[in-house]
Amino acid sequence: RHFPVASVSVLDDFFLDLGGHSLLAAQVATELRKEHGMTNASVIHLYTFRTIRALAAYLGEWRPAPQGTSGAAPAGNQTGDTQAERVFHSVPHWERHATVAIQALALLAYHGIQMAPLVFMGWLGYGTLEGSIALADAMRLGTLAGFFAWPAMLFIAITVKWTIIGRFRPGRYPVWGLYYCRWWIVNLFQHLSWSHMFAGTPLMSLYYRAMGANIGRHCTIMTPVGSAYDVLSIGALAEVARMEEAAAELERCPSAKIPRSVPKPICRPTASRTAGSKSAAST
Repeated sequence: RHFPVASVSVLDDFFLDLGGHSLLAAQVATELRKEHGMTNASVIHLYTFRTIRALAAYLGEWRPAPQGTSGAAPAGNQTGDTQAERVFHSVPHWERHATVAIQALALLAYHGIQMAPLVFMGWLGYGTLEGSIALADAMRLGTLAGFFAWPAMLFIAITVKWTIIGRFRPGRYPVWGLYYCRWWIVNLFQHLSWSHMFAGTPLMSLYYRAMGANIGRHCTIMTPVGSAYDVLSIGALAEVARMEEAAAELERCPSAKIPRSVPKPICRPTASRTAGSKSAAST
């Protein structure tokens, strides 16, 4: 009932085949704990064991504690904390609160930039009706704003990436930490770029390069999803269909992981342009 598919196979990937995401993973993990007695189940298990068969094999090795010992800490974990709780408490209180405050300010800035063209057009319309702005001037300014609004947002998206985080460093970073906060802000502002319009065109390769990715010549990229662009490498003449697995890997809980290379973008080789040439994609 959680997935928009007619049937679910034990070999279906939770993210790639069933369209799962982090929120749905949390819902499924909660249901496994509350309705099926698998109190050891957590979101991290759905990211690690992404098919029903793999998850069942892992959880099948675990058995609930005998009646009356539910409060005891599991073996090897004398504090009783889960991995998510340990990672959460590893971040100082001030850093968690700072992250929340910075995210709130970033959202205000992001939506302010999104609304700026509409506010400007409204100001022009009001000025024209009031008579303080000549109609010809309003039309000229409105046309210029229409032409420059999107390029300005694309420039802001790229500038935020290089200003806020520079180049991504491979590693594991706790959620609610300041590095995670910077990663979150960069990904938020990428929505301003409208890079989905570049899908399947040479402009997508240029966009990926501007974001720090290593892209070979004559590539066809069908997805704007890149996230940690600096760790992404795609060989010449490759066609990349989607990068959802990479995005799912970067949403791994309880810490956001930036791998040394983005795992397995789904690529299809393009037709050879010269005799004996081959397409390649490397990550």
